[in-house]
Amino acid sequence: MFGGRKRIRLFSSLWSELGKNAVLKVFIVLILCFLFLFFISDNTHFNSPWSPVLYNSQGDLMAATLASDGQFRFQSGRSVPEKLKLCIETFEDKRFRTHLGIDVRAIARALYQNFSNRKVVSGASTITMQVVRMSRGNTKRSLAIKAIELLQAIRLDLHLSKDSILTLWATHAPFGGNVVGYEAASWRYFGRSADNLTWAEAAMLAVLPNAPALILPGKNTGLLLAKRNRLLQKLADKGIIDLSTADLAMDEPIPQSTVPFPESGRFLLASHERLTGKKPFEKQPTTINPTLQEQVSQIAQHYSEHYRQSNIHNLAVLVMETSTGNVLAYVGNSGLPESVNNWVDVIPALRSPGSTLKPILYASMTGRGELLPRQLIPDYPTNIDGYMPRNFDGRWNGALHADDALCRSVNVPFVRLLQRHGIAQFNETLKRMGITSLNKSPGHYGLSIILGGAEMSLWEMTGLYASMGRILLNFSTNSGRFYPGDIHPPILYPTIFPVKITGSADYPISPAGIWMTFEALQKPERPDIERGWEYFPTSRRVAWKTGTSFGFRDAWAIGADPLYTVGVWVGNANGLSASGLVGVSKAAPVLFDVFAKLPRTSHWFPMPHDALALTAVCRQSGYLAGEYCNNVDSVLCSDVEFSTGKCPYHKPVNLTPNRQFLTSPECCAERFDTVWFSLSTVMEHYFRQRNPSYQPLPMPDPNCKSMLRSKTLQIIYPYSNSKVYIPRELDGSEGRIVFEVAQANPVSSVFWYINGELVMSSTAEHKFSAPLSPGNHNLMVIDSEGNMDEVYFTVITAKNRS
Repeated sequence: MFGGRKRIRLFSSLWSELGKNAVLKVFIVLILCFLFLFFISDNTHFNSPWSPVLYNSQGDLMAATLASDGQFRFQSGRSVPEKLKLCIETFEDKRFRTHLGIDVRAIARALYQNFSNRKVVSGASTITMQVVRMSRGNTKRSLAIKAIELLQAIRLDLHLSKDSILTLWATHAPFGGNVVGYEAASWRYFGRSADNLTWAEAAMLAVLPNAPALILPGKNTGLLLAKRNRLLQKLADKGIIDLSTADLAMDEPIPQSTVPFPESGRFLLASHERLTGKKPFEKQPTTINPTLQEQVSQIAQHYSEHYRQSNIHNLAVLVMETSTGNVLAYVGNSGLPESVNNWVDVIPALRSPGSTLKPILYASMTGRGELLPRQLIPDYPTNIDGYMPRNFDGRWNGALHADDALCRSVNVPFVRLLQRHGIAQFNETLKRMGITSLNKSPGHYGLSIILGGAEMSLWEMTGLYASMGRILLNFSTNSGRFYPGDIHPPILYPTIFPVKITGSADYPISPAGIWMTFEALQKPERPDIERGWEYFPTSRRVAWKTGTSFGFRDAWAIGADPLYTVGVWVGNANGLSASGLVGVSKAAPVLFDVFAKLPRTSHWFPMPHDALALTAVCRQSGYLAGEYCNNVDSVLCSDVEFSTGKCPYHKPVNLTPNRQFLTSPECCAERFDTVWFSLSTVMEHYFRQRNPSYQPLPMPDPNCKSMLRSKTLQIIYPYSNSKVYIPRELDGSEGRIVFEVAQANPVSSVFWYINGELVMSSTAEHKFSAPLSPGNHNLMVIDSEGNMDEVYFTVITAKNRS
């Protein structure tokens, strides 16, 4: 107590003496204030740029690129692993845990040794002082700079924990060449994270920053080995590791070269900012499953090697978890190193999706009651305001069931359906389902959008199919109410919440429509372009659809089950076409090989019972059952009021007693009354070619003149009031127009009149070609039964085409 009082009296007397010199007193106060402010704040900051890096869901590196200053520098959001921490402290600063930023004993030792040898032979920099020097970017050494570093080291030690200071050192220390920081060094020299280093590897990394330019793996290996082993011996002497562990560690060889960084995520890394809006400078794990990523990469590589023989050089695959949208595998381009554009990430690229939009239209229309799943829809030559779509195989079916048209990807029926549904309404549905590339008016795309006339990305298209699956999976959970969170893009980063699609409170696509679509897409029927597709679906249930763009530039296949959604694109990234580049033959095999690697489920998408109802439909036509439909099925359809009308093809007819001719009550009292399934003339013309069992109506009774005849003759081409363009032949001459007529009675003769003049007659196949001058023309056909049809059209040549 008395000693304390004596010190207080002594300080008071000294302060009183200083009071006689006010200037000195103010100076001392300022010095004390400066020291106080100096030590209560810390301005140790690192402004070095980080390398863009990407990790999978298990924390393994997928890809890394140089930072903007040309260094590999990985940001670390955690403390240094224990092994490496002990090695660094033992080698660099053995009293790191006890001193206050500076090691007085080390400074005294260094001063003694340096003065004794009259040159610098020893240093006294602590880990903390080295952190200060690295943050200042100092390369010069002087007493003044050392003094400043000493003060800043004390200040840093007062503000940060020892582990934080060590992490700063290990993250910013040079490890040789253009490698900075322990995490980058661990991947560069050993090909794995620092968490998994052996004692020998940790010791090697610990000694590298001491002379990074002099000692590198593969350079001065003997010096590096001796230095590492001395550290291992120190660890054993201090009891950190036992002697047997030290001996085994000393037997480990020094790596002779660097290890290339993984490249499985190079496309993801390049697309990171576009997909997330953030630069990939943080150690942020992705949803990628490393095992599946490797398996899918191998599948893609296998097919790329096979397809390049057909001048097809690029292939992309995206695998998602249906319920969450998490991306499990992302192969942006499997092109071989010598392939063209093998570094182009195709997954976000805009390409023509071909027919992969047809299921969206089918689901929309069946869900709204505009279409029944088995409804017969027309398929014959069609001209809509000058747009004349054609089927991929160049053939016509006359009519076919809607679900068969979907699976077989027949073009003309879906163009006609889109015209009925409305282009603007369809475009709005696509936008609400997550397609962002439709930035022009619906009229700009027109009806061709259903055949791939608008470009979209594999990223968004696969996400759209997954969103449809989520709507079904969550229908019961959401009590049948639309939850916007079901519709979102694929998710790559679990910490970044997906963007929800905004819109009205109603489903963009009815769950009933989606369920009927997925049911239809399980069917094995596919286009007849190439055989072999029937072997794709094994016992696994997958709703899948292929697509081929115009000109054979893009081949697609997208499939979904309750667990996974897979999207595949095959083609050339530079847009070049290739023979045989068809979705069903090039993309579908990849799709099913990928599904074969995925775990199976015994369950299917749950049926949205509250959105479905049993509906009586005509078995033959698929329409709502009419009074004359003799075979009626009860099928599950959308629980809405259908606008399709009842079956128009079953009609009551009167036949002669021998059932050979059509008759009427006025002509025949003893007639045979029945119901007949009869298509329109033009539909029947093509339908009979594909369906030999179809029975057309008998011809009218020639003795029944009063019977009103149905139209049994119809001009198929040219269309009424159409413009017909005549191209030039290869020899420079003008081409010819091909006229075609459909006739219910194939044995009846047809007489052809052009501009009122008889030009020819035909039987059986009613088709002929003729040259015509530019201008307006009239075609009239009359068969031997007196049936007639007539069209007016305009001929346009290459010279006057507008």
